Amino acid sequence: MKTRQEAIIDYLDNFPLIKNNGKNKWVSVEWLGGAHQFSISDNPSGNGGVIKEMFGGGKIIDYSFVFQAQFERTTNVMTMLENTGFFEQLAKWLVENNTDRILPVFDDERKALSIKVQQTPYIYLVSEDGTQATYAMGIVLRYLGKY
Repeated sequence: MKTRQEAIIDYLDNFPLIKNNGKNKWVSVEWLGGAHQFSISDNPSGNGGVIKEMFGGGKIIDYSFVFQAQFERTTNVMTMLENTGFFEQLAKWLVENNTDRILPVFDDERKALSIKVQQTPYIYLVSEDGTQATYAMGIVLRYLGKY
């Protein structure tokens, strides 16, 4: 059974600005460093993310997570604009995919309903030497499932 994180990693691996696509090579779970330039981490959710309980046991669930990216931090304005531009392109890609119903895929009875930006990107962490910045953006995956 594919986890929510695995479904999202598979999905994000199709984003064109994540270079050298390849599962587990560039996007990780709760880890940034080395070759892992991108990561997803769970956000806490009240009520387990359950938005609505359906008759027959189904539930509409919001899975909230943070997408993190580690980029070079510099005084060069063009580099910093590239960093923020990455997130603008990611947000646009998510909106377009959501509209076209291109969503993460599970390998069981769960079905993705939508994926949306929940929180705009921001610098979350700067390395001690100031040369690397970790950006974070909140995203929510809404899906139909039993858990």
